[in-house]
Amino acid sequence: MSTEALQVAEAFYGATAARDPAAIEATLAYDSLVVIEPDGLPYGGTYSGVEGFRDLSTKVAASWKRARLVDVHLAGAGNRVFAHYIFSAISRGTGQEVAVPIVEVLEVRDGKIVSIRPFYWDTYAVREVLGLAG
Repeated sequence: MSTEALQVAEAFYGATAARDPAAIEATLAYDSLVVIEPDGLPYGGTYSGVEGFRDLSTKVAASWKRARLVDVHLAGAGNRVFAHYIFSAISRGTGQEVAVPIVEVLEVRDGKIVSIRPFYWDTYAVREVLGLAG
């Protein structure tokens, strides 16, 4: 993996852990960013640009409290970084907790993240904790 891609991913996940929106956004390609979340989730869909990322963040925060990424590991090749972590959070609607593995694929170009695509191990478990399964 390129040193640059790894450094950008480390900065992104570090800023995420620190809950620092300005530092998170500093890692993102302002206009060309694309984030694709699974359609089965309440915040599923495609989000474009930093404004789309902000919209996604607002929707995720409406669903979860105490959300955190646990045990983040990075690997990759070229301009792609693969992050594996445990998403741990409590549903605002049900009060139930989830801990689900996620692999997230980041693409880095010119020192900025241009795409983020998470792959949840079990979207049904996430929906169940949110009170949406059935």
